[in-house]
Amino acid sequence: MRGHNRFEIVLCLTAGFLALSSFSFPLVGSDPQIDIDRIDLDGVWAFVQSLPEIDVLPVAGEVKLTSTVGLIVSLTQEGTTVTIDGTYCLTKVDAGTPLVEVEIPEAFVDSLFLAAQTASLMSSDEGIFLVQGWYTEVRGASLEDPENDPLPESADDPRIVDQDGDGKPGMTVNAAILGIVEGERYIANRIRYRFTGELIDPDTIVGRIEWYSEETTLGASNPILAAAITELPYPDPDGYRFVLKRFDRSFTCADLHDHLDELVRLACPDGNE
Repeated sequence: MRGHNRFEIVLCLTAGFLALSSFSFPLVGSDPQIDIDRIDLDGVWAFVQSLPEIDVLPVAGEVKLTSTVGLIVSLTQEGTTVTIDGTYCLTKVDAGTPLVEVEIPEAFVDSLFLAAQTASLMSSDEGIFLVQGWYTEVRGASLEDPENDPLPESADDPRIVDQDGDGKPGMTVNAAILGIVEGERYIANRIRYRFTGELIDPDTIVGRIEWYSEETTLGASNPILAAAITELPYPDPDGYRFVLKRFDRSFTCADLHDHLDELVRLACPDGNE
C-alpha cells in the first residue's frame, strides 16, 4: 500500500514541496480572464494517478512501490469553476520485482468513495490549467476531524470501520514477500492531495500531484506482516503524476482497464524512474 507516515515527514519534504510549487503556484496572480467560449470540460473523464514511494518492508527491506489509481469522473464546468465527481475503478501496486507483491482486493476498491471536489480554471503565460485544492479521504476509520484526528492504531479502537465488508478491521490488503511471507494486512489509511494540470488539448489534462498518505497497521493474518512499514521520502517530487482524459459517456471501468497503459504513458511521458 502507499505512503505511510507522510504527515510526520512533511517538514522533511520541504525541498520537494518547493519543487512542486513550480507548477502549483505560478498561477497565483496570473491573468484570471479566460476565453471560456473555447473551453468546455463537461463530460466523462478517466482520471489516472501514478504515485511512487519507497517503503522499508519486513524481510524485503527497502523497496520502491508505484501505485496506479484509476477513476472515472464527471467534470461539470460553470464559468471557471469545475466540479469533479466520480468512482474508483482500480488500484494497482507495482514493486518492480516479483519478490514483492501487493494486491489491492476488488472489495477494497469497491468500498472507496470519492467526495465531490471543486477545481478552478486558471491561466498564465504558460497556458491554461485546472487547479484543485486539498482533498482528504480516510479509509477504514470514521474520524470526527478527518484532516487532523490521529488514525486508529489498534483493531479495538471504536473508530475502526470494516469499510470493505470482509469481516476484518479497517481495509484489507494482500501481500507476499520473497515467496515465503504471505497474508493479509488490516489497515487504516488517510490520503491528502491537490493537483495542477495543464490543458494540453481539449480532451487531455496532464500534471503533477502534491500527495501525502498516512497508514496504520491494525493487524495481519501473518505476524510478520503486522510489523510497521516505514516510508522514506521519495527523492523526486515530480514523480507524482496524473492525467485526465475525456472519453464518451459510455466509458466504463472495464474500458479504463483496457486503456490503462496508454493513460499511464500520458501521465508519465518520461516514465517513472
